[in-house]
This record gives sequence, structure tokens and C-alpha cells, in this order.
Amino acid sequence: GWDHTHEGRPSAGYLVGRPHPPHTEARVVRSITRGEEHYLVDCEEGEPGLFIARGANVMSGYVGDEAATAEANRDGWYANLGDVGFWLTSADDGGQDFYWMSRESAMLIRGGANYSFEQVNEELDHFVQREYDLQSADFAIAVVGGRVASEHEDACLCTLELIAQAARDKEARIRATFLETAPRSVAKWARPDALRIAALPRNFKGAVKLPELREAWALDALGDMANHISS
Repeated sequence: GWDHTHEGRPSAGYLVGRPHPPHTEARVVRSITRGEEHYLVDCEEGEPGLFIARGANVMSGYVGDEAATAEANRDGWYANLGDVGFWLTSADDGGQDFYWMSRESAMLIRGGANYSFEQVNEELDHFVQREYDLQSADFAIAVVGGRVASEHEDACLCTLELIAQAARDKEARIRATFLETAPRSVAKWARPDALRIAALPRNFKGAVKLPELREAWALDALGDMANHISS
């Protein structure tokens, strides 16, 4: 899992174990949203998706809150874990080993498949280095997903932080060409739909704070972008 790749890109995961029927069962699915095309469709081996679980040792409901219990239930499966991961066939006995990658907020849903933000960030990082002759340390890039022009697929909202002077010197060129050039130069699932050039919000460990990054995308800006994407 640590060396796992998906769509040709590193997609590391941390081993969290395997189901133990009938006490616990688990699956990795593409969507838990009722009505979506890939609702409760199982992911292929190695494909990132959402964990769901059921069993005698799995939470059966919220005390005194029937509405929340009903919302968490997906055809008998508990769907409120909010964790993203994948499964791989065990080399020992052919069973399914499950690997954790991130929380749900760190996954982009595109073309009916799931991609971790880390995958998309790495693809776009390589593009910026190639296209603008920069080093990875010169800038930082982070994406979040947003339902802008579609209820079923995420737009890729990209924030680029220009750290070094070498990167800042190329800001005008990046603004003018990024959204035109990147979609032709990166994998389909990593194509950016919008670009912000700004400092990335980080915690004391240096990790990007995704909730704050989402908030940074103002509603009026997203509304304008919806018209651009749909056209």
C-alpha cells in the first residue's frame, strides 16, 4: 500500500486491516450519494473510494435521532465513516486488504471515478515545473473539489502559491496561460477548471487546511465559473 500507484501516479495508503464476516464487513465504493450513477458501485482493486461498513460490531444508529440514522444508512451499510481508501489483494491468502488514504474532503470525483487530492496535486506540480521552468520548492499547489456545473462531478479548483521570487516573476504568464495549457498537458482527471494565486492556509505542521481552502473560494467567483465550465 505504501508503494501503491493509481492511474500511473503514487497513491500511498496505510494498511488498516480487513473485514471479518459476519462480525464486520467493509467495501470501497465510488459514491454514497443516492441517485448518482455510481451509487454504491464497488471500486476496482487499487481505485480510491469511500469506505462503507456493516456488521454486528458496527454502529447501528444514532441514539434518539432516527433522521440521522436513516441518512447514514445506505441499503444496510453504514456510510458516515468519511474515509477514503482502496483495497488490494493479499499476497498471503488472496483476501482483501484495506488501505486508508485520507478523509472524504480530500477526494475529487471525476468521470465516475475517485481521485485523491494528492494525486491531482502531484500531476499539476509536475506540469508547473515543466511548463514554467520552476523547481518544486518555488511554489505550492493544492486543489479542492466543488460541485459547480454538475451535481454529480467535481470541478477542480486549483490554488497556486508562488513562494520563490523565480515563481513570482512569472505570475503574469501563469495567470494568462495556466487554464489554457494545463488541460492539454495533464491527465484528464487532473485538468483544472479554475485557478487562484494566493497563499495556502496551513496548520502548525505545514499541512494545507482544506476547510479554509474551500472557504477561500467565494460564492460569487464560483457562480461566474459555473457559466464558464458549462459553456
